[in-house]
Amino acid sequence: MDKKKKRNFRVLNNESEYEKKLKAHRMRVGGFIFLLFAFLVIATVAVILILKYRGYQHYEVISEEKMEMMSEASFYDYDGDILKVSKNGAILIGTDGEKLFNVSYEMNDPIVDICGSYIAIAGSKASDIYIMNSTGLKGHIVLTRKIRQIEVGAQGTVAVLTEDKGTYYINLYDTEGNELVEGAMHLTNTGYPLTMDLSYDAKLLAVSIVDIGTGRVRTTLNFYNFGSVGQNEIDNKVASYIYEDTVIPSVLFFEDGHAVAVGDNKVVFYKGNEIPEEDEVIELVTTITSICHNNEYIALICEPVKEELAQEGVSADSHVICVYNSKAKEIYREIFAEDYDGVSFLKNNDIVIDRGGRGLIYSINGTRKFEGDFAEDVIMLLSGKATNEYYILYRNRIQRIRLKR
Repeated sequence: MDKKKKRNFRVLNNESEYEKKLKAHRMRVGGFIFLLFAFLVIATVAVILILKYRGYQHYEVISEEKMEMMSEASFYDYDGDILKVSKNGAILIGTDGEKLFNVSYEMNDPIVDICGSYIAIAGSKASDIYIMNSTGLKGHIVLTRKIRQIEVGAQGTVAVLTEDKGTYYINLYDTEGNELVEGAMHLTNTGYPLTMDLSYDAKLLAVSIVDIGTGRVRTTLNFYNFGSVGQNEIDNKVASYIYEDTVIPSVLFFEDGHAVAVGDNKVVFYKGNEIPEEDEVIELVTTITSICHNNEYIALICEPVKEELAQEGVSADSHVICVYNSKAKEIYREIFAEDYDGVSFLKNNDIVIDRGGRGLIYSINGTRKFEGDFAEDVIMLLSGKATNEYYILYRNRIQRIRLKR
């Protein structure tokens, strides 16, 4: 009888050895997935950084729309659309050329303020105020005193500085013309009100008052609170700061409730949404030539300081742009050699420095994003949906452009 040949079978019944093999396999797969993920992250970051810090000198026209002749008017960026304001009315125009609203009035030297979705327009030294939003006219207020300045809040509340026979008053109104602050704040014997600003929520009002009665210049900056905190204070005044030998012609609120006052020799940042307190004081050693701001940042255009003038290529005709956030942090400081006609923030936080048919665009991180010539003198520039796309408004057309090298 033949002996059956034995077969040598190896049975893997050792659980620890099996687990080791499974673990090694998982590590190989996991390592591959990790490397793939890391590669995708690095590639994405690289693309973002390239787009973020890339500079352009040229552009291509993607599309063009004919427009009515743009003359004898002022133009404003209203949430990416074009607000045209003249003595005959206000027209909101989309970037496709479509008229979104048309409000007619008659006034000389219209003054304009925009906050959030609301627009307030009044005639300088007149008595009419027109309040609008994206749908058109929301209210028309007629006062008995001459208007000196208006400021609108994000919900349509309007603060109005008026004058009558040398006495100044400040009142708050809703879109229906109802007076929200009981009684007027009389500014007699306290100097001349230079400027004011209303916070986004219309709770705080800042008023800069200059006084030269003592033989030297003094500015008093008063803060009024129209909420519960200011109800027990005289005229709702919750804070007052005096600055000797200083003129403060500009004061503004950021969307977060912080404020900043820009004087001829200092810039003062304030914190506190109820009772503003001095947060940071920047003493100026140079001259500010222009200011622009949006709801998050303020940009100051200054003459170069002594140390900057000593740098190669920097002349006395150069300018410096300094950008700060609402908490007084300097975001960037850059020197540019060109003379300029105006400076403005775009919706995407880019800053445009224009000189007729030549433009200079800085991104909010300080990158010189574009430097070049346009086809003709530009009325205004607006940001597009893509990072490197913009709209250029000329006198009779609007172009959608894409920056390129």
